[in-house]
Amino acid sequence: MVAELWLCAEAYREQNPGFMVTAFVSLYIALQSFAIPGTIILSILSGALYPLAQAQALVALCATIGSSTCYLLSFMFGRVIIKRKFPEAMASFKHKIDRNRDHLMFFMIFLRLTPLVPNAFVNMASSMVGIPFNIFFMGTMLGLLPANFIHAQTGRSLRNVTVQPEARWGQMAVLFGLQFVALLPVLIKKKLGKVIDVEEEEGGIAQGEDKKDA
Repeated sequence: MVAELWLCAEAYREQNPGFMVTAFVSLYIALQSFAIPGTIILSILSGALYPLAQAQALVALCATIGSSTCYLLSFMFGRVIIKRKFPEAMASFKHKIDRNRDHLMFFMIFLRLTPLVPNAFVNMASSMVGIPFNIFFMGTMLGLLPANFIHAQTGRSLRNVTVQPEARWGQMAVLFGLQFVALLPVLIKKKLGKVIDVEEEEGGIAQGEDKKDA
């Protein structure tokens, strides 16, 4: 049953390639622009519909354009709402940006790689903390490539399992390996969270000692 549904979708894509690409790009950019969940599903779907390199390029284009649109919309229309809605998060984010102002491009790539800060929040808040648009654009495009690759590879593996039963065990091994890759952000988040907590405690102690000395 699953194989029949997939073959039907594949046949429709072959008969209507322009419509499929247009619908995919439009939906992906719309979801990303307005910070609506669902782009991960589309990223995985891209790997099932298109060759891996084409899926990677398509998702990178959509994610970068959608994130940039969210950046601009937040700057023009959402400044008051976002600052009022997330005052503490905005203050903390601005503090981190100011500390890394000298190497902002690398820090922007780090923000896209780390699970500590949600991508939707980075899209909305970056324009309000002084991140230039060109740095935001390039950092987003480069920083999202690893996650885009994992999502597209997952879709490709699921497609091969469905359409080519004889390749089932090999593709299942790939999916099993991707599960461990998917756990890496969780482990990194826990590790970085501990490091940040220690740095904040040391900073608080240092400030307290400076006040005493004063």
